[in-house]
Amino acid sequence: MQANTVAADGALGSPTVREHGLVEFSGHHADLVATLPGNLGTTEIRVIGSTLYDRLPAPVRMRLPGHTAWIKISLPAAAGRKAAAILGGGQASPQDALRVLRKFTNSVTKVGPGKIAGTPVTHYRGTVRSQLVDVWVDPQNRVRRLRVTSPMPGVGSAAPSTQPSPASGEERLQVTLNLSGFGTPVMVNPPPASQTTDLTRLFARSPAPSAQTG
Repeated sequence: MQANTVAADGALGSPTVREHGLVEFSGHHADLVATLPGNLGTTEIRVIGSTLYDRLPAPVRMRLPGHTAWIKISLPAAAGRKAAAILGGGQASPQDALRVLRKFTNSVTKVGPGKIAGTPVTHYRGTVRSQLVDVWVDPQNRVRRLRVTSPMPGVGSAAPSTQPSPASGEERLQVTLNLSGFGTPVMVNPPPASQTTDLTRLFARSPAPSAQTG
């Protein structure tokens, strides 16, 4: 798979962030627009190889030197690839989700057939550490939907229910990726330099967040 149209949702009782756009997993390019909760507006994220650009909402933008519309962070190559993968919803292509699910869990449940946007799919479910993973695969073995439900950080580490529901009262983070437009060419251009503030040095001095998979 070269490219996808990606729509992402975060939900289950927490503020929802909706994100859509194009991602090319093989070349690590992405152009995504996220609608933020409340009155924060939207933000656009572009990934070109190991460089990340972020068009910040106006209230945040006014706090930056020069008040430019965009910030730029040039990451080491490996970190940049990881950033692109995260933005696209996985450590690699979401097409690998079912393989990873089978690798890290002793049992994968075949929930059953269904349809996404008119396309027949088969729904699989499993638990990877404390994360509930749902994958919908079409007849061409392409992932059409990937959903990961995790306990909220600092709230608790209990394993998620196999039937996630906000009515349960458990605070969780749920991220859903809907994938379409396979093979669509993706062209991502950097924003104008005059509208961009390079925060690479500031980012490099900040402690790197610890990565956890569950």
